[in-house]
Amino acid sequence: MIPGGISPLLITSSTSEWLVVDTWDVNTQGDLMSFPNSQSGDMFLFVASSDNSQPNIQSGNGVSVIERNQVNTVGYGIFGVPNPGSLTSFRMTDVLQDFDQAIAFTVRADNNFTNTNGVTYKGDSLRATGSGNTPSHDNLSSNYSANSLALQLVFWNRDNVNKNRWFPPSGATLIESSTSGSNTGSLAVSFQPIGAAGSYSWGAWGQLNVSDDWVTILVEIIEP
Repeated sequence: MIPGGISPLLITSSTSEWLVVDTWDVNTQGDLMSFPNSQSGDMFLFVASSDNSQPNIQSGNGVSVIERNQVNTVGYGIFGVPNPGSLTSFRMTDVLQDFDQAIAFTVRADNNFTNTNGVTYKGDSLRATGSGNTPSHDNLSSNYSANSLALQLVFWNRDNVNKNRWFPPSGATLIESSTSGSNTGSLAVSFQPIGAAGSYSWGAWGQLNVSDDWVTILVEIIEP
């Protein structure tokens, strides 16, 4: 996907469609983010990580915390807010604080998002941790709703993972990745549209060119 561009249409079933509209990597594209194709009712999602601290939201901007935590030295978070109108440009530093890497992307469903209630962290029991050059979701299975969208997130401690080195788990497609280039870590997010309700799981991200501690989590977005 070209950062800031439109991805292919993501079909989850014959009755529900998802679109990942715009993407942005702060570390390569800058703090002032541009979302030219986003529109009212889309969901802005922000994913960030930090070395030895937890990213957090700036107060008073209406952004919700989906999940934020720290495992060992890997601090991470995912945050969201519906687009209230024709908001197409703003700064990441007005959204988040205490981050080293950060990406943003917009998700569009058949119906407009009015809150983040349908964006759900799948829980610590679906969180995997480890060390080495092959981060994984360990094939931990969880139930997903029909016509939902599954996100797979990986956070890497300290090492820099170049964009062309990310290989998402089987069945998933990369949305965006980020690294600061200063040995504070890396992150990446992928997606898989869910058709029928049921139990789903994901495995390894593929062998990367670095070896350090990592954390993976799962998020589900339900059609509003």
